[in-house]
Amino acid sequence: MSADQSFSIGGLRFDAASGELSAPSGSRRLEPRAAAVLETLCARRGQMVTRQVLLDRCWGAGEGSDEALTQAVSQIRRTFQDLGAPADLIETLAKRGYRLNADGAPVAAQRLPAQAAAGRRGLIMAGIALLVLLAAVIAAPHGIRHSLRHALGLGPAAH
Repeated sequence: MSADQSFSIGGLRFDAASGELSAPSGSRRLEPRAAAVLETLCARRGQMVTRQVLLDRCWGAGEGSDEALTQAVSQIRRTFQDLGAPADLIETLAKRGYRLNADGAPVAAQRLPAQAAAGRRGLIMAGIALLVLLAAVIAAPHGIRHSLRHALGLGPAAH
């Protein structure tokens, strides 16, 4: 797994690199194996991830145990609850695996510039519209400018 992503999970933010779950009320750091489990579930949010895949990815092929995985999921659920999120964000699929039932969307670095660019485009378009309106008011004949100023409450109207 790439440990350079952050995820949004049911109102929490999960930093995969540090294993830290954060909420407005505070933050908690998961044990490394629990963090690896949560990162794997986040990467496949909404999909079932088998117990074997979790064991292989988070402990290594042939390592770990069902009990260790169960304990890691329990730690994640307790941490969710401690931070005010519902524990059932992780669904147990009996004898098969787990599924993250949350927003869980990655807050990846490549998404942030696109969002910022969209915000900048909106501001630029609003600025252009304001400049066009201002140019139209300035270029308008005196009577129209006077009427616009009066309508906008920008100055006294002389009748």
